[in-house]
Amino acid sequence: MFALRFSAALAFVFTATGGVCAQTTWWVDVNGPAHGNGSAAEPFRRIQSAIDVATHSDVVRVQPGTYNEKLDFVMKTIRVESVAGAGATTIRANEIGSVVRLRGGTPVLSGFTVENGSGTPSPYDTFGGGILFDHTANARVENCVIRNNYADKGDGIAGLDAHGVIANCTIEQNGGSQYPGWCMTIDDGGGVYGTLDLLVDSCLIQNNKATLAGGGVYGCSVANCLVQNNYASEGAGLSRCSAVATLIQHNTADSCDGSYAAAGGADRSTLEYCQLIDNYAWDLAGGASDSTLRHCLVQGNLALGAVEGYETLGGGTANCIAEDCWYEGNDIRGTSHGLPPGEGGGAYGGRALRCVFVDNTADYGAGTANCDLDRCLVIGNQGEGVAASAWVSCSIVRGNLGSEIVDSGYVAWTNVEGGWPGTGNIDADPRFWNPAAKDFRLAGDSPCIDSGDPLRTDPDGSRMDMGPFPYDPTHCPTAFVYCVPKTNSCGGQPLITFSGSMHAGATSGFVISTSGARSGKGGLLLYSPNGSANTPFQGGTLCVAAQGMARGLQVTSAGGSGGLACDANFSIDWAEFSSGNLGGGPQPFLNAIGQRVNVQWWGRDNQVVGCLLSAAIQYAVCP
Repeated sequence: MFALRFSAALAFVFTATGGVCAQTTWWVDVNGPAHGNGSAAEPFRRIQSAIDVATHSDVVRVQPGTYNEKLDFVMKTIRVESVAGAGATTIRANEIGSVVRLRGGTPVLSGFTVENGSGTPSPYDTFGGGILFDHTANARVENCVIRNNYADKGDGIAGLDAHGVIANCTIEQNGGSQYPGWCMTIDDGGGVYGTLDLLVDSCLIQNNKATLAGGGVYGCSVANCLVQNNYASEGAGLSRCSAVATLIQHNTADSCDGSYAAAGGADRSTLEYCQLIDNYAWDLAGGASDSTLRHCLVQGNLALGAVEGYETLGGGTANCIAEDCWYEGNDIRGTSHGLPPGEGGGAYGGRALRCVFVDNTADYGAGTANCDLDRCLVIGNQGEGVAASAWVSCSIVRGNLGSEIVDSGYVAWTNVEGGWPGTGNIDADPRFWNPAAKDFRLAGDSPCIDSGDPLRTDPDGSRMDMGPFPYDPTHCPTAFVYCVPKTNSCGGQPLITFSGSMHAGATSGFVISTSGARSGKGGLLLYSPNGSANTPFQGGTLCVAAQGMARGLQVTSAGGSGGLACDANFSIDWAEFSSGNLGGGPQPFLNAIGQRVNVQWWGRDNQVVGCLLSAAIQYAVCP
């Protein structure tokens, strides 16, 4: 009898409240009625009110406005989403605890600006100024803006023993001196703090600050993000993270009290397919320190020794393991501040495998210092190429402004300009495809092919080559234009162009043209297999090597309006000519795989100017 009366009363309650048991979507509007019931017609005024009545798998939909409250998901797997997105919908905690606390299960927060939180206290620290992932199984925060929050760990977002995803969010302006006693705290993770179980995906992380480590992100997995303009003493961009396909730029390693600061881009992290660009550290490692880098670009980073008693090391990286990376334009200087010389413009310490070091600068070891090199290229650095390295093997060290190698130990099977004692070392032009365009792949006639350690092999099973790029017979470099054309009688400069590419055995498909010729005048396409030139010639510049040059191919200009105009052009399908299909026999040296050929247009002009001379093109015969 009692059970019957209880069921009847319960049914009455559910009916009187508009079918609470069956409802799955709850509505919130800051301008709703004072006593709303969460329906679309009578929404709640507070988001927390909807969370409190929601059950597993329910959805809370929030209308635009500013909600001055804190949210606690109280172990519920529900979805809380804004109707109009983060630009129109704000949750503000007014510096009283975490703005949003996701606890347990798989809750979702979508489309809010989350601001002015101060974190959830633990026995020793506060966590998650904006959002706290608290022992979640697989929580998700998406399409949100998290800004102007602070805490000891994770000013913007923190995870405590949490699994989850932060996706398509902007995390900015968290942490920093605007908060009371900030420089007196030990603050990690200005943007995000957590473990590798917390994934930050496709987010903009900028202008966050931490007093200690991880100005942008500390401890998390990061993918497809832009991490920029963050600040910390160590790892201003990332610290103790695993990052993939992420751009880390313009971050600054500095400290509140002017003490030691290191790793403008990242420290103690694993980076794959990432870019470290224009990061800055006052002392050690403008780009990254104590990290592993694979397939990364390390460019334009700077370390500038500023604290007495600390070494000035690593413009690009310090004490890192780098594989298949490109180091360019990094710089480290110490002597300008009266400190010990800056060492390792590209990299200091650690080891590098199949890496390129080009155009880096340092007081000592502009390319690398104290870094083991295996199958690397060190070229065009503004000082010594390699300094104080214990081990260099199967590499190419040439064209550096200082000594190629200084104070190095074991050097073997390496191409060193000027020579170097050691097993298998050579001194020869490496014959790169196009070093001016930084295409450092080996041409088919390179002496570096099969000249590395005979006990080691390349991926194709052949003896190891020197340098980071094993010879690839299928590589087809792009043709390029070089040299200065001569001004024509109309006051302009002829423009040489090409379309397609030159392939061995092809009978068509590589057209070379120039504009700016006189109508109806004859011309020649000069060509040479012996390289480029820069020789005064008929009032202009001969751009192809004259020695051994075959005679030019004669053509007549086409198009143009006639008279004294310079609006005609020369054009020819060069593949058709070299195969013999324009008359005469085939030109085998123009059709051999790997052969480089330079071409330039010459044409007749008026009596004063004399002749037309275009710029030139260098192309290579592709397979």
